[in-house]
Amino acid sequence: MIDNLTLIQGILMYILGFFISLTIFKIVFPYKQSNLFPRLGKDDHIFDMTLFALSWMLTIPIFIIIVIFVLIYRFCKWYLEL
Repeated sequence: MIDNLTLIQGILMYILGFFISLTIFKIVFPYKQSNLFPRLGKDDHIFDMTLFALSWMLTIPIFIIIVIFVLIYRFCKWYLEL
């Protein structure tokens, strides 16, 4: 099914993912004034959410690759120490 994606379908999927990720961030991570980081304002919070929402198609596959590499490394380390 992914083999048959056209450019327009890919762009629409990216835009849909952008709005879905912004909606999830709005619900899960609402802005609250922090006493720990008083310099971080609402604009910084919105910028961080927007940056991730724009880059989710790159960050998630890279994160998955890193996690798979770490799991393989731990398995090899465990197996070789037997």
